[in-house]
Amino acid sequence: MKRHQFEGRGMERLYPCPLGGGNGECGLVRLCAVHLQCRFHGGVTMITKFGSLFAGHVDLDDIGYDGLPVNDRWLSDERLASVFEKAEAIAKTLDDSGFDTMWLAEHHFQREGHECIPNNLMLAVHLSHFTERIKFGCGFNITPMWHP
Repeated sequence: MKRHQFEGRGMERLYPCPLGGGNGECGLVRLCAVHLQCRFHGGVTMITKFGSLFAGHVDLDDIGYDGLPVNDRWLSDERLASVFEKAEAIAKTLDDSGFDTMWLAEHHFQREGHECIPNNLMLAVHLSHFTERIKFGCGFNITPMWHP
């Protein structure tokens, strides 16, 4: 797979042309914020930005048909706090893998272990200390919880 150079927004990034060839004429141009197009091969566009959503779930042991029903779960604070270590590990992995964004979803009082991130903004600031280039987005903020 031949690699080509693309300059844009003050930084150089290398993108592979999936079709190769072009004898040096093949280059990539930006169509929009997310897509590049090969000059030589014309209509081939490539997605160049990737993101992932983490809603803040806790790993559960007793799931499935024989597991404890969701509404009957009442996890300890220590178990619920494990979501932050998991968020750190996911953020580092996404950053190391070349992802561009990590989205977070905010939910309150989820004692059963599903979606238990109480403050997206504070978690995003915390995670930014462990990553180099990834951007964080708030996929959901519960406005009444933040009313002054």
